[in-house]
Amino acid sequence: MINSNILTPRDERGVGYVFNIQHYSVNDGNGIRTTIFFSNCKLRCKWCCNPECFTKNEDVKIYTVSELINILNNQFKFFKMNKGGVTFSGGEPLLQHAFINVLSKVLYDKAINLAVETCGYFNFKRVEDVIKRLDLVFFDLKVISSDKHLFFTGKRNDLIIDNFKRITCVNDNVIVRIPVICGVNSDEYNIIETAKLVRKYSRKPKIELLPYHEYGHDKYHKLGIKCSMGDFSTPSPEYLNKLKSLIKEEGVDVVSYK
Repeated sequence: MINSNILTPRDERGVGYVFNIQHYSVNDGNGIRTTIFFSNCKLRCKWCCNPECFTKNEDVKIYTVSELINILNNQFKFFKMNKGGVTFSGGEPLLQHAFINVLSKVLYDKAINLAVETCGYFNFKRVEDVIKRLDLVFFDLKVISSDKHLFFTGKRNDLIIDNFKRITCVNDNVIVRIPVICGVNSDEYNIIETAKLVRKYSRKPKIELLPYHEYGHDKYHKLGIKCSMGDFSTPSPEYLNKLKSLIKEEGVDVVSYK
């Protein structure tokens, strides 16, 4: 067992690259949480609201495990009082597998509730122990068609679907998130086929629909990156309700953390 009060450089497995630490978050799991946004992602989703995760910019900071624990230390009692915890987000946090393995173990040993938000594109074997420690996994399944997934994200979804199947074997609390985007994945076929996949492999099948937004639009201008967000639109509340009904008809619960 790692004693978090005596972490050596070797124990820490190097450093983690983080572009934001958001305290008092209420949308990234149960209770009030601190969300750590890790840099880097293999996908290049045309609607990404966190483009700073895959660029070199001044917002990215380097932390050791002990430095992050010190930042979180004042929040521990608060987490336990309101059933909150720490959420790993990004970018893709599971790409920094060695670092997050040690960080999650330290937090797990302190009985801190742990969640992750993942795009699913990572090496499962390297993070299986991390997955087992998590109280909640938010897993993105953006587009069921591999060809469309390649067009809109730059990668096929074979690895993502395989990782979803493997995660559901070691963790019961997996919530599939679909960012619902008109012109990309809002068609009934995509939603129904995704629900069928979730129902088949998840022991507690749950889906959360996230309507498309343009909150990250200004970041592209700041970073000097071409933005495609204006090419997409948000589905109406009425249409979202229709999609939720279709999901429920497939035997999958619809949840919301927003």
